[in-house]
Amino acid sequence: MRDTSWDKENPRIAEYLERGPIERRHPATGSVYLLKADTAMHRVAPLTGADAKRVILCYSYATLADLEREVTHETMEELYPEDHATSSMPG
Repeated sequence: MRDTSWDKENPRIAEYLERGPIERRHPATGSVYLLKADTAMHRVAPLTGADAKRVILCYSYATLADLEREVTHETMEELYPEDHATSSMPG
């Protein structure tokens, strides 16, 4: 879903899903895709199977407007704890 806003105190996920439209994508193994993750509600399905492995290469891009607004990263930090991620971001 595009053009959503995130309020972690009141995420309103069910409301967004009911309002729709919902676009589902199922990238094939080995695929690469770009996602504007700050305004697109998204989810990654859990891996199944003992030998399942997911490799994630995450690049971040920002417009000048993005750089001028306050952004928090607690979701990313929870998914990718500091001891498992390398950041090239200054400061």
